[in-house]
Amino acid sequence: MRANLLLAVMLLLAGLGLTAGLEQQDRYRLERAHLAEVQEALTQAGQRLSDALDKIVAQNRQIARTLPEGLSALPRLAQAATAAHPRLVSVVVARQLKIIFVSPELGNEPLIGLDYGLHPEFMGGINRAMQAGDTVSDAPVQLLQTERLGLIVRTPVYDPEGNDSAWGHVAMGVDLEGLLADTGLNTNTSSFHLAIRNRRSDGVIRTLVGNQALFERHHATVLFPVADTSWELAATPRIPMESVRSRAWLVRGLGVSLTLGSLLLFLWRRGVIDLAPPDPAWKGAQGMSLRTLLLMVALIPVPLLVGLAGWLSYSASRHAAILLEQRQVNELGGQLRDKISAFFDVPRRVASLNAEIIRAQLMNPDDPEALARFLVLQVRQQPFLTFLSLGTPQGEYLAASRPPQGSDRSLRLMERRGEDNQVQVYRVDDLNRRGNLVAEGSASFDPRHRPWYTQALESNSLKWYPPARYQVFPSSPAYDTLGMGMSVPLYDSHRRFVGVLTADVALSHLGQFLQEQMAGLDGVAFLAEEKGALLATSGDEKVFDLKDNARLSVDHSLDPHIRAAGTRMAQTLLPEGTAMLDVDGESHLLDWQTLSLPDGPRLRLGIILSEARLAGPVEQAFRTVGYLTFALWLLGIILALFATHALAQPLLALSRWARRLAKGDWQAPPPLESPIHEVVSLTHTLESMADHLRRNTEGLEERVAERTLALEAANRKLEALSVTDGLTGIANRRHFDEVAAAEWSRAERAAQPLTLMMLDVDFFKLYNDHYGHPTGDTALQRVAAVLAGAARRPGDLAARYGGEEFVLLAANTDRAAALVLAEKIRQGVWDLAVAHPSSPYGRLTLSIGLALRDSQGPDTLKALLARADDALYRAKAAGRNKVEAGD
Repeated sequence: MRANLLLAVMLLLAGLGLTAGLEQQDRYRLERAHLAEVQEALTQAGQRLSDALDKIVAQNRQIARTLPEGLSALPRLAQAATAAHPRLVSVVVARQLKIIFVSPELGNEPLIGLDYGLHPEFMGGINRAMQAGDTVSDAPVQLLQTERLGLIVRTPVYDPEGNDSAWGHVAMGVDLEGLLADTGLNTNTSSFHLAIRNRRSDGVIRTLVGNQALFERHHATVLFPVADTSWELAATPRIPMESVRSRAWLVRGLGVSLTLGSLLLFLWRRGVIDLAPPDPAWKGAQGMSLRTLLLMVALIPVPLLVGLAGWLSYSASRHAAILLEQRQVNELGGQLRDKISAFFDVPRRVASLNAEIIRAQLMNPDDPEALARFLVLQVRQQPFLTFLSLGTPQGEYLAASRPPQGSDRSLRLMERRGEDNQVQVYRVDDLNRRGNLVAEGSASFDPRHRPWYTQALESNSLKWYPPARYQVFPSSPAYDTLGMGMSVPLYDSHRRFVGVLTADVALSHLGQFLQEQMAGLDGVAFLAEEKGALLATSGDEKVFDLKDNARLSVDHSLDPHIRAAGTRMAQTLLPEGTAMLDVDGESHLLDWQTLSLPDGPRLRLGIILSEARLAGPVEQAFRTVGYLTFALWLLGIILALFATHALAQPLLALSRWARRLAKGDWQAPPPLESPIHEVVSLTHTLESMADHLRRNTEGLEERVAERTLALEAANRKLEALSVTDGLTGIANRRHFDEVAAAEWSRAERAAQPLTLMMLDVDFFKLYNDHYGHPTGDTALQRVAAVLAGAARRPGDLAARYGGEEFVLLAANTDRAAALVLAEKIRQGVWDLAVAHPSSPYGRLTLSIGLALRDSQGPDTLKALLARADDALYRAKAAGRNKVEAGD
């Protein structure tokens, strides 16, 4: 019987293990198949990218070789290069560090006459080229003329006299974003997640595109050289979760069916399941058989209880995941709100600064050339600004602008002289001077009729004006959007009104900002005015109907997620909150916060994340609970079958023996061979029965005594656990509070010093993210061991304060001894040499802040804690891995 039971349990475990293994194998094969497809696509795209870059590098070297012979052939070679490579933005030649040739000039005005000595962001690549004496590639860089992600290829040129001195270099600027899209590596539309990094000859690694963490996963990869660097492309497939789930459920269904069928067949062959007809002697008997009753009692509650336990476990896991997601999205909302506040603070600071400069006569508004260069310089230094404009009472207009849309983001200078003149649009060079005439703006544009001008006159102060469509250059798609900012009336030192200045940001630029912040989060962010008018979204949706000249509201957004969020926020008067949304049958998490601009409108920021981001962990928990529930249920069936078989067979044998006795067969031996005590006792005398009862009573008393001792030991253990941290084994927060209060009172009575240390593990969240929570728990245990080793005196106590934060209490310890003890602890954690790749120290470190209770103060334990916490904050601000003492 025991052998059959063991074999049945082994068969059950083998079947479930095989099912789980087949599911993992199927998932692995699916991922491998998708990865093979990604590898093939990545190889082809990588080859196209490599070929394109090799041709650009070869063209760059060719031009560099011809320069010592003279500059006459340079325009022809540069035009041929830009014609052959559509994503080649510029070909420049620099003499020493000064650019002397640019092709084409149109669109590259910021490069004309540029001095690299004033642009340290390019000097690293130039120095590498000169030191290597060969072509180098520099990426990623932001191209000055377009402000897009780019690549620069440089080849040094030496003195034609042959004295090996550097004459200059040839540089080619490549629109890397466009080149990646042309070669099929567009990260927004491709069927895989993409990351690109390069490794220079000096070992420096830089990420060009995507997330560096992608290289740590199982991924498709392509390697190829580009000049002096080696490029590595990594990609992982975007696998539809519906396909993964359907295949997993198919494998589970087949595995469970085969396991159940094999188990039933085994039990039938072993006689545990009896399919024979009932005994004829039972005909006419009332009720049901003992075996049937026992099976019902065993089998009906087991699946219900196990299923209930599994469901509760799954619900708890899902609830915990949602709570964690709520905290994360709330933190994300707070961070995004701070960044948007900084975004909108730029127009305020710029407008206020210019008003002060004009009033202090540091800039003469009557000198349009100097004023134009000053405006362009400010826009160049403020990448968030779209317009910095000045309108005069005479209708003249002067503005520096960065196009908010399109691929050409080079700076523009716009000017209107006189009331009847048309707005002229110029490019500007690197010295902020007027360049080529690009186009002519609106003939009907008059700054005095614009909202920013009238708003400033009405308020006579620095004031926000509502979003309005740009009218200075309406025919250009680059300005086909809305702008919002602050305007201020300008007065000179004699309080003479000289005009209105405005600094604004394009709402499309704000949408791009939101899109960058939400990249990779599988969610939507939007910013709206308090009454519901949309300002920007992280999607591609327009917030302004240019055809009907109307603003879109949250309730009329084309995005159903934003509409649902607007409805939910309208149902509450709370300025911020978190809620769950149901959009098209899918659950989403909404977090909204209110942002109040200084002396301006109140804005609402909303973030919507799909609950599907929790699908991975929740699905894993559900799968684990499902397997466990099914295994326990089948195990209950097996045990019930064996138990009922063991109970029913002796009783059936006793029944047959009784029937033989009823027929007069007095020689029939009683069925004494039975593992069940009650059946055997039926054939024993009352004397034997009493003897058994006596022995049972004695055994029961012994068990009661054993249970009593075990209960006392458990109570003692429970009492110890109530003051001990379960993870680290040192004192918990509750025990610390009790001991700290007692030690404080004792120190006051005895007029003795009392030292309190606050200790925090540096960059521990990054450590957890990198290694996972089990490894993080081990690290905390090792840190706690160091603290416990340092707190050995009767008046010392080391405790876990919460998370990765600890406290240490040292009685009768002065400042010098406390500093020595703190440094010993910090060095002890350092000596653990726990690797921490995300820390600048490369290992796990500890920051310590300590405070001392002495005759100088503080006068309360709470104040002592605050002083230690402040010292800990200073230790972290000083670079972490430090000990700081409170004042």
